[in-house]
Amino acid sequence: MMMTKNTLNMSKGTAAMKASPVLPSKTVRSVIVLSGGEGKGSAPRMLQDIPENERMFSTAQWNEAVAQAPAMKNAPPPKPVSVGEAFAFSGPLPEKANGRLAMLGFVAALGAEISTGQPVLTQFSEATVPVVATVVAFTLASLAPLLKGSSQSTEVGPFTPQAELTNSRFAMIGMASLLAYEYFQGTALF
Repeated sequence: MMMTKNTLNMSKGTAAMKASPVLPSKTVRSVIVLSGGEGKGSAPRMLQDIPENERMFSTAQWNEAVAQAPAMKNAPPPKPVSVGEAFAFSGPLPEKANGRLAMLGFVAALGAEISTGQPVLTQFSEATVPVVATVVAFTLASLAPLLKGSSQSTEVGPFTPQAELTNSRFAMIGMASLLAYEYFQGTALF
């Protein structure tokens, strides 16, 4: 038997949860049940950790809803993008590739400054070919999964797309700040 209510109101202090026959992801299947709501900050619990008498639905209802969820079974694979779409201003590649290059460049520039004492522009002028080759390699490595239609939302522990985006933005700011400091001071930071 499927759940037919539009919402399930939990006990005092918790949010209402909408019931849906289509479960959008495996994560939702494993943590959709909220704890009793006594006190603030109650964390989600696994279905099997909740006693039968506290559940809003039975295990059979849950399993039936999962079995009938077509979005999980028949989800079409991500559509590959063309090179033009990937490099478009609002495309998936520019910020991702620039961010990855900024993270790499910022760490490499700081490391080289600490070890040699040379500013970034001097480092670049002495190793132009390796730097350009690295930029091309990282750009192609970021482009290849998009051309194959791979989903870029894979999470591995703390390595999430949002964490990569945040770190890359900080690296862009750091690289711009390092270049501005060296330009106005006329010397390397370290």
